[in-house]
Amino acid sequence: MKCRFIETLCVDGGRALHLDCHARRMARTLSAHGLTPSAVSAAVSRFRLMAVTEASARSIGLFRATFTYGLDGLLVPKFVPYIRPVLSRLRLFAADGVDYRYKYADRSALDLFASQCAAGEVALLTVGGLLTDTTFTNIVCEDAHGLLLTPARPLLEGTALRRLIDSGAVHPADITPSDLPRFVRLHLINAMNPLGSLTILPTVC
Repeated sequence: MKCRFIETLCVDGGRALHLDCHARRMARTLSAHGLTPSAVSAAVSRFRLMAVTEASARSIGLFRATFTYGLDGLLVPKFVPYIRPVLSRLRLFAADGVDYRYKYADRSALDLFASQCAAGEVALLTVGGLLTDTTFTNIVCEDAHGLLLTPARPLLEGTALRRLIDSGAVHPADITPSDLPRFVRLHLINAMNPLGSLTILPTVC
């Protein structure tokens, strides 16, 4: 079975946002799976061109664009109008043994956790007793003083999280479920949800 990966971009007003960040992650993924430098460069160039071309055709509205790719090439992207979810509770799951170092198209292990959540709940994952991320976002924990911490070892470090860490706005730390009462809110962040746009109280059910 061929290994497939995905890149999920935010397309807003006909623009593919933070395209450079996604292109760099695609390059790292393809290189790590054995593609030659020249083949990686060609694949990333095709991705950039397709992202710009397809995004420009959607000049009105907010879209989630999912590009599926592999060592054998890039597939046609899927665009879906984006509506931000309404979430109110966290449900903890132990994800020991789950490998999502790369953004695999096969999300079956993550989907299994999400399928056990009721409406309004989001699956919050742990590995070795430490918080990692949710099934579809990284997390940033904010305390009463405005300090922003994020789990030091997420299953997948998203492009939005990497930008926040690089800017010094967010600091990696080991965080356990018992630490959650220290925080006033959790920010759920990904390509579609920048810091502050999707928040939830640290309430575990």
